[in-house]
Amino acid sequence: MTNGNATALACRDISVNYGVVAALADVSVDFAEGMIHAVVGQNGAGKTTFARVAAGIVHPDKGTVEIGGKAVPVGNVGRARSAGIEIVHQSFALPPSFTVAEAMEFGAEGRGALYSRRELERRWTRHLDTLGVRVKPRERIRDLPVETQQAVEIARALVTDAKVLILDEPTAVLSPSGIDNLFERLKVMQANGVTIILILHKIREVLSIADTVTVLRGGKLVEGPTLTTEIDAPRLAASIIGTTADGLSDTDRDALVGAAEE
Repeated sequence: MTNGNATALACRDISVNYGVVAALADVSVDFAEGMIHAVVGQNGAGKTTFARVAAGIVHPDKGTVEIGGKAVPVGNVGRARSAGIEIVHQSFALPPSFTVAEAMEFGAEGRGALYSRRELERRWTRHLDTLGVRVKPRERIRDLPVETQQAVEIARALVTDAKVLILDEPTAVLSPSGIDNLFERLKVMQANGVTIILILHKIREVLSIADTVTVLRGGKLVEGPTLTTEIDAPRLAASIIGTTADGLSDTDRDALVGAAEE
């Protein structure tokens, strides 16, 4: 723990093997509630596998997951969602032929039948407006800009009043202005009590949005969660790569950060 808050998500001794390859090896980590957490590492570090284990998509070979202090059966998406965890994948999942309102209803498990398209659109317009997503409910998902598609995906994930929201590489498809808008939206969600876990690649993005950072390298936990106020870009890059930033010139420190983001 880093701030005295209760634990929103706890993973214990998580191991995932694909044949002889260890995607994750005995990863144990606690994420405090009400914060924005970044999980970083180079390609193949195990970031996405970790996110999918936490969300119930991947069944680990070993380990347990707790949400809000309660154990959740691993490898069970439905139970993870019921416990309050949602994930937005890098590849968007909403049906492109659906309207925005239809896509939102698609993600609303357990809702009663609606008999009016107008009522459907009115319901989800209120939800989208609350989250600051400016989009017409009759627009088709396929016709929306990428940034807006992502915003709708996030809004859909929050239909179930998620306590923990995981975003897998959410900035990969966004423009710089789109990233700024996303980060503003995440801050609003945080203020509304949602704990956010970001799978990120860019160190500068991590330090600009996250409260804590956790580093995976070669499927192992090597750092964190560490408050981002207590770590700078070269030290974080060194942790990602597995080296040291001590004694480097400014030019070499910048090069180290660039190498960590490759």
